[in-house]
Amino acid sequence: MTWADIAAGRKPTGASAASTGRSAPVVPAIPVIRQAPRPDPVASVTAGVASMSVNQTVSTPRAPAVGSKVPAIQSNAKQGTNCRHRGGNKNGIKSAKRKEVVPLEEFHLFPNVPPEIRLKVYQYAMSQQRRLIELEWGPNLSIPTELGNGSHHWVRVCPRSRQPPALMHVCHESREEAQKVYQLRCFDSQIAQRLPNNPEFHEHYIWYNPKTDIIFFGEETCVSTYISVFTPDIEDIPAIAIVNSSKGESCCDHDDYTYGVEGGVDTLQALHGFDSSETVHDFRYGGCPGLREVYIVVKSKLWPYKQGEIDASMTVRPATNDGLTKGQARFKASLERDIARVDAEITMPGVGESVWIDDKKPTFKFVSFVKVPWGLDPGEPDGMTVSRKDLGKLRRSDWAFMKRTQANTRCEIFVPDEEYPGEDRREIGFWGVRKSINAAKKAIEERLIFLNSGN
Repeated sequence: MTWADIAAGRKPTGASAASTGRSAPVVPAIPVIRQAPRPDPVASVTAGVASMSVNQTVSTPRAPAVGSKVPAIQSNAKQGTNCRHRGGNKNGIKSAKRKEVVPLEEFHLFPNVPPEIRLKVYQYAMSQQRRLIELEWGPNLSIPTELGNGSHHWVRVCPRSRQPPALMHVCHESREEAQKVYQLRCFDSQIAQRLPNNPEFHEHYIWYNPKTDIIFFGEETCVSTYISVFTPDIEDIPAIAIVNSSKGESCCDHDDYTYGVEGGVDTLQALHGFDSSETVHDFRYGGCPGLREVYIVVKSKLWPYKQGEIDASMTVRPATNDGLTKGQARFKASLERDIARVDAEITMPGVGESVWIDDKKPTFKFVSFVKVPWGLDPGEPDGMTVSRKDLGKLRRSDWAFMKRTQANTRCEIFVPDEEYPGEDRREIGFWGVRKSINAAKKAIEERLIFLNSGN
């Protein structure tokens, strides 16, 4: 038997071996090479996503769409164009077979998605949900269920804000992941030992995410509320929200010798805290620990809310007005001046050595409330304010101009009712995609310029 027979795959016969008088050559064993199965496009994509961090900032190239042209890789200009291509490497760049991208035709139920992808979804959901947790005065000894009627020094989380985050009751797996991020924290005043045996009079623990949740000092809070919450043993509270109103300072200003602070305490001083050398009771005025963000809620009629109604359905948007009253507008202007001094690292009077310096300064944002959009609605909220006189001009002919603008821009436009007779600054609300909102606002501004020019 010859090597040609072996290469052809013929088996040696006894006759051929005997006829030559020699033993047949040993045929080397050739391993069977099975072609590797083509990788599942879904698995390859999910594996790539699973290896990424939720907050990873590097960009990932997208696969080209079906039928699109992929730009050719440019060779190095220093290398010659006549270099011989020896199969796998040309100009130092490995050539790879490009596979056609096939659109997915099957919907995978979430329980059937690879576990690493499910965990990424849970982590992303927790990083995106900014819950508002509202605090109020309470409880009231005579009417424990009535909101906002308790002592200014007794604080509790509103019942609607105590609801656990959604991931806590989706499934066992999501709850396990959520417990790695959320903490059981108590923001209620520790007063159970001094109150009757009633569930409403006892402190409650809530699930709190310090990375995203915002502690909101609601309508029925004041400077005393801040001081009661910011105790020396409290853990960090990175984000808080306060109401843009001087009411919190006027009802409890602490301008009395018994409080141990000369000149009283205003809003920013309560958040910052006092140096021990500036107050007799240094344990009372430590400020908010770990504060990074301060949201100042400007009242608005576009998406109004009531005391005790804050829950997971509410979020914040940039403020588009200065308040509903002249007093609120004045308080906002005063806060803006104080914030400018903080940004310039000018020490606030009466607090002693400033701790808001360099990267320890919190950021301040003026916001208003809005409902969280549901479903696949791509719209977003916005607003603007005009004078009472200008709104009267836009109202002409039964809002004819506003109706045309809404139809042309496909942006929902609405004007809340007057709060009180003679209300001067009036709000106009918008809901739609950003391009439509910008077009509607521009049309209104140009219309008012035209009307106010004497035409």
